[in-house]
Amino acid sequence: MPFPTDARPRANLGFTVATKLDPRSGCVLDPDPANGGHPAPPAPVVEAGDPTDPTGVVEVTAVGLGDIVLPSDQLIVDDFFAMGSYFLPEAPRVQLHGFTGRAPVCVHIARLEPADQRVAFVHVRLTHDPVERWIIGTAGFGVDGGTGGIGSAEALRAVNSEQAIDLYLDVINASSVNTWAWANITTDPTSGANVIGFSTGYGDGGFPVYAGIGRDGKVVSVVIDFFVLPWRWLGRIGTITRS
Repeated sequence: MPFPTDARPRANLGFTVATKLDPRSGCVLDPDPANGGHPAPPAPVVEAGDPTDPTGVVEVTAVGLGDIVLPSDQLIVDDFFAMGSYFLPEAPRVQLHGFTGRAPVCVHIARLEPADQRVAFVHVRLTHDPVERWIIGTAGFGVDGGTGGIGSAEALRAVNSEQAIDLYLDVINASSVNTWAWANITTDPTSGANVIGFSTGYGDGGFPVYAGIGRDGKVVSVVIDFFVLPWRWLGRIGTITRS
């Protein structure tokens, strides 16, 4: 499966742009967002019946986008092109209740035939503790450019010009394959805070964000669901076979 690997924008505004995917990411080597736990699906998934049995999916692969650096204990989740200081006050966010530092970020890519690739889930692994239960992490977020993003308040505060948003577009376009793309841009060199962008499933819309809670009541994983695969496939990686 070909993946987008290079992101070479025309200008970087002093930001640092990652150009390589991370095949050794912790959430690639162990791609189960429940970290070995056996929690029930989130309540909205249960209420919807999670009936999806997608036709055409032949493989699911976990791909590492690098670490998200969080100097403070909130994870901003929003349209990638709204990941800037102007939009920060109203940006949706997941409360991490004390977690700060680095966390690996992976996307689960569904490969379909005829040839197509879609981001099905985003997985942020905060710790390796098992998930005991899933809760709604934020009321959800919407995109109208087919691209979502995550980051910290520190990362967004450093993005305060139209040129910076243009850079986002440059990086996404440079990394694009049929039909997904990614970006990992360090915007605050002092703290190392960065924003990570990713295609959102089949495009525009609103998407739920779930937080996995560990035995001690703390958030150990965050998952964004793009309605490409059923929730019960959350930890399913590899070739998809059907009887």
